[in-house]
Amino acid sequence: MKLRSFFSVLIASVLVLLLIGAGGWTWLVARSPLALLAGKQAAPAAAMFVPRQAPVMVSLLVNPDRLEALRQVITAPAARRRSRAELNQLKQNLLATGLDYEQDVQPWLGEEITLAVTTLDIDRQSSNGQQPGYLLVLETRDTGQSQRFLQRFWENRGGKLVSEQYQGVKLVSANPEATPVQPDGQDQEPLKPTATAIVGDRFVLFANHPKVLRSAINNVQVPDLGLEQATDYRRALASFQQGWIGLSFLNLPQLAAENTAVTVAQADDSLAIAFGLNRQGILAETALVAAAGNDKVVDSRPSHAGQALQYVPASSPLAVSGIGLDQLWSEISTRLLSYNRIANLVNPSLRDLRTGRGLDLPQDIFAWVKGEYALGMLPHPNPGREPRPDWLFVAETTDTEQVQQAMQHLDAVAEQQGLGVGPLGVAEGKISAWTQLMATTPQPQGQVNPGILQARVIGAHGTVDNYQVMATSLEAVDQVLKAPDHALSTSGTFKAAIAPLPTPSEGYLYLDWPASRLLVEQQFPLLQAVEVAGQPFFRHLRSLALGSYGREAGVHRGKLFIRLS
Repeated sequence: MKLRSFFSVLIASVLVLLLIGAGGWTWLVARSPLALLAGKQAAPAAAMFVPRQAPVMVSLLVNPDRLEALRQVITAPAARRRSRAELNQLKQNLLATGLDYEQDVQPWLGEEITLAVTTLDIDRQSSNGQQPGYLLVLETRDTGQSQRFLQRFWENRGGKLVSEQYQGVKLVSANPEATPVQPDGQDQEPLKPTATAIVGDRFVLFANHPKVLRSAINNVQVPDLGLEQATDYRRALASFQQGWIGLSFLNLPQLAAENTAVTVAQADDSLAIAFGLNRQGILAETALVAAAGNDKVVDSRPSHAGQALQYVPASSPLAVSGIGLDQLWSEISTRLLSYNRIANLVNPSLRDLRTGRGLDLPQDIFAWVKGEYALGMLPHPNPGREPRPDWLFVAETTDTEQVQQAMQHLDAVAEQQGLGVGPLGVAEGKISAWTQLMATTPQPQGQVNPGILQARVIGAHGTVDNYQVMATSLEAVDQVLKAPDHALSTSGTFKAAIAPLPTPSEGYLYLDWPASRLLVEQQFPLLQAVEVAGQPFFRHLRSLALGSYGREAGVHRGKLFIRLS
């Protein structure tokens, strides 16, 4: 063989080996659990079954087994057994069918699981009560296996079945009037209406009523009826800049509607959330899509540098920061408060403050906060009782005269409520307190002993550098004065919570879950029920941080980082 021919063969062989190696490496990377960290850009195929006016749709776009593999890779070896047990529990509860996940579901389950609330009332007649419609869509990779699963599913439930053909699809449902009898002769409770179907060779559908399945099939037959073709839905997905493994889409007016019979033409703002994975937790993008007419709003508030957070102590487990509270309230009052259910939650509190305390919160405080601001919650010891939080509010002074007038007005309101107003001997007299005289021991009726009366501080305000500070206790004020040396913005926990979020932003919402759990549960008792249902998620939750990044083309963008252990 000539030398030239030898080199030609050698070069060709090397190129072939390189191509094979590159292809093998690409295959390995694609199949690696770590590939999930990059996410995907594919939209849920099951959206074609969901009506465009559906209140909620949530989709997982990866097989649970792949999530398990990823978690095993990034989990310390000593914790992998517990991690596997937790995921097995979640998978076993996936359908709540009483069947075995690994034996009955795993062989055919594909890469997509979508759950939707299709309507808040199936028959759209509130006079007979409200029955929401639920739709669960599972992708199948083996139609034969999924058909055998449905057969076992219905055999396991028992009772009489109703079968019908609708638009070429076989629907199977339980007869709600049938009352199956147990072997021992004891009557069972009537079966809840349930219906199933297999559409084509790709999807298995579950619903709580045959009407929901018929509607889902109609949406496929007439694409304009489905969420997949909805303009707001497509705009939201187009705004996302990262890959995802899960998506949520919420129709806000439908969720807030008093009357469930809301038509498509009445649809308004919507919220989409794309969930991706991070080695430390879950990184999500949010898109609040303004309806036609609302998308002409002037763009976002300016970015803030987070300077107000230097006056929030590092011990604060809950904090909110931003810029331009006056503009933010204007947007909230014109948009969110147009929904009756939200207005019914907010307006009574504002009205109570106005009538009971003489305080008009939007006018007396929000109106003059044009610069940076921060709100913090601080744990406060309460011996023998549940812990109670202190609150502090820090706002940048952009107009000294306006702020002075606002503080004088607040002092006048406090005096009208019978409170004392006077300076405190701290911070060179720049802090004033609102006090109430309290008796230290019970007194006989009609007798007053000034010697055992003490002034109880119920609030304080003052100036620190270029910021106006308001707090609910002297302890909170003291922590504000010391905050620059122990600020939340410099704490390791806060930095870890916001590390994956882009900077700058319009503001942050921050929650340290282990430190705030008891206080948050005290304020929102229903959260305890959510925790029970959401285990083991809450067991691993460490912090939550949300950043706001302005509006572009009618879509207000944000990013959310859920840090997990």
